[in-house]
Amino acid sequence: MGPDAVGLDIPILVAAAFACLPMVLWDKRLDRWEGAVFVAYYVAYMLFLVVDATGHKVADRFGFVMVFFVVPLTLVTVTVTVTVVAVAVHRRGQGGPRSQQMVSR
Repeated sequence: MGPDAVGLDIPILVAAAFACLPMVLWDKRLDRWEGAVFVAYYVAYMLFLVVDATGHKVADRFGFVMVFFVVPLTLVTVTVTVTVVAVAVHRRGQGGPRSQQMVSR
C-alpha cells in the first residue's frame, strides 16, 4: 500500500463510511439529499485527485477548503441529522405505549 493511500485515500474512505453509518442505521435508508451530498463529496474528491496529480497551483487551496470547510460542515450535518433522528425515535418510543393504553380505556 502506497503512502498516498495511507495518508489520504484510506482516511477519506473511513470518514465517508462513518458519515454514512448513522443515517443508514437509524433511518434504514438514505434520502435523496443525503445521497446527493455523498455524490458531491465524491466529485470533489475526484477533482482534488486530478488537480493534485497534475500539480496545479490550486491543489493546496482546494485541499485547505476541503479540510477546513467541507469536513466541519459534514460533521455538523451528520450531528444534526443524528440528533433529529434520535429525538424522533425517542419520542415515538415514549408516545407509543401510552397512547395505546389511553385508547383502549
